[in-house]
Amino acid sequence: MNQTIIADLQESVMLLIIGMAVVFSFLSILIFAINFIRNVCERYFPEVSESTTSNQASNITPTTATQSSGISPQVVAAITAAVHQYRHEK
Repeated sequence: MNQTIIADLQESVMLLIIGMAVVFSFLSILIFAINFIRNVCERYFPEVSESTTSNQASNITPTTATQSSGISPQVVAAITAAVHQYRHEK
């Protein structure tokens, strides 16, 4: 009876070690894959910085926008202020 308990304990310790090794390996591969995908995405799809978008937005003046669409400057100013406030709340 003692031999079966010892054999069962040895088998359970072996399963414990194998299980922990499998989980550790899977998590290591997962971390490597996530970092690899992040690097690929950063290389081929770079984020547009806020200064770039503000520079592009500053190229369009309210007078140009109102002349072509007939929107009053007050409405353009209100929309611009709302967008600016929304972007800075994030």
